[in-house]
Amino acid sequence: MEEDHLKWKVNYQVIQPRDYQIELAKQILKTKSTILVMPTALGKTYVTALLIGAMLVEKPSMRAIFLAPTKPLSVQQGQRMSELVALNTTNGGIEVLTGEVGYEQRSISWKTAQIVVATPQTCLSDVLANRLDLAGFDLLILDECHRAVGNYAYGKLGKLAQEKNLKVLGLTASPSSNRSKIEEIKQNLGAQNIIIKTEDDPQISNYLQKVEVEWTYLDLPESIKEIKKMLFSLLEITAKPLATKGYFGDNYSAAMINKRTLLNLQIKLITMIKYKNPSAYSALTVQGKLMNIIHAIDLLESEGLYTMLEFLKSMRTRKQTSKAVKLLLEEPVIAQVMAKAQEFIERGEEHPKYQKTLEIVSQAKNENKKTIVFAHYRSSIAKIVQTLKANQINAIELVGKSNSGMNQKEQGKAVENFRNGMFDVLVASSVAEEGLDIPSVDLVIFFEPVSSEIRLIQRRGRAGRVKAGRVLVLIAKETKDEAIFWLSRKREEMMHQTLKKMEEKQGGETLQTSFENGNKPKHQKKLFDF
Repeated sequence: MEEDHLKWKVNYQVIQPRDYQIELAKQILKTKSTILVMPTALGKTYVTALLIGAMLVEKPSMRAIFLAPTKPLSVQQGQRMSELVALNTTNGGIEVLTGEVGYEQRSISWKTAQIVVATPQTCLSDVLANRLDLAGFDLLILDECHRAVGNYAYGKLGKLAQEKNLKVLGLTASPSSNRSKIEEIKQNLGAQNIIIKTEDDPQISNYLQKVEVEWTYLDLPESIKEIKKMLFSLLEITAKPLATKGYFGDNYSAAMINKRTLLNLQIKLITMIKYKNPSAYSALTVQGKLMNIIHAIDLLESEGLYTMLEFLKSMRTRKQTSKAVKLLLEEPVIAQVMAKAQEFIERGEEHPKYQKTLEIVSQAKNENKKTIVFAHYRSSIAKIVQTLKANQINAIELVGKSNSGMNQKEQGKAVENFRNGMFDVLVASSVAEEGLDIPSVDLVIFFEPVSSEIRLIQRRGRAGRVKAGRVLVLIAKETKDEAIFWLSRKREEMMHQTLKKMEEKQGGETLQTSFENGNKPKHQKKLFDF
């Protein structure tokens, strides 16, 4: 007998649904609001299309809103819905609405289109301006729904959808390791059910591509150690007056100062200022000075000479500078550090991460493999691209639009050129983690670890979408890189454990985490699979 799902309003010449995708669509169909947590590249969009197709059978005039965080992703999802969902054109078609579409046209489209794919900011703006009545729709889909926290538009739209009695579906590969954030997402979306599919689920494990994750520890060269010693001496001298007054506690040592301790101190000092304590003003200036020194040390250890030097130069060229920055720039040590860093750079010395990246990328190019390198700072990205190009490797950068970066058109062009094979390597900031239609690659390099489990999963998901892939994380030995790397792994494990408990509470299946238990490895290359 013909399967009931074959009657759903989807294009079966384009979509060949897997068993687990069909079962997920059926399960979601039975509940009012659901959050689906599933690894990247396993077809959350297919599940969405199947859900819409099933709802169309029950109600041919049903209408849906599909929200995606950015314009490029909205356009991409609009194209996919057009390909996958079999609409009766007499009931309206599919429209993609972003801020670039005029108010009048948007007002018409909200009333006539059967499926509207939009950015959340545009959708919320039109709701608040009475150009859109959510009551005219049956389903609200939120892609990358882990954003539904704080003041982001997803949270407000999810609550409004509940008031208008819409079915809500949230999609994500990585909600959070923080239970309170997951609860906030669940509450904002009115989710009665969280469906969790992991790499260990027997229904999906056969469809997953193997992704080897490798981490490599690198020793800091003497040049970086020399400059770090200069900066650390300045740190000790600067911190001494605050330490003498007990601001860092009884068991003070300069080595304990980091960004967290300084941020905690800042909160304390601001509170003191509110209570009219005049001594806190000068202490706050010293705290700001220390924060910049620590940032310079962190950049030096994790990113290298060039990025640290660019940071120090930027303080000199700022139009407006704080008293803390002015005092720091007056320190003779800062001028000495900048001169020494420039000297080392001119001698060809740099952080070993650049050479390691070049080695790995060169090998990948020889094997006709495509690579994405993720880096946090634009100066590091520029230096990586420069290093690769100097060694006959076609590399292109991809960064956000803030501070004279790349607008969405330029970003889209860079991605398209990379997809078409004009470049071997895409060197990207966090803008490539989500929101852009980045093609699957063979190799992903983390120039530095990330502390966020969400960003870890998003970046790692760029490899292994179509075929087996590899992820390489570069770690500067005995620096904050080590702590950040293990923090992200721990947070991902905590995320799985939190979701498991929540799923068990609602009567779901048992979940196994993706990570092996055990102690941290010593400073040597290790491999594990996802």
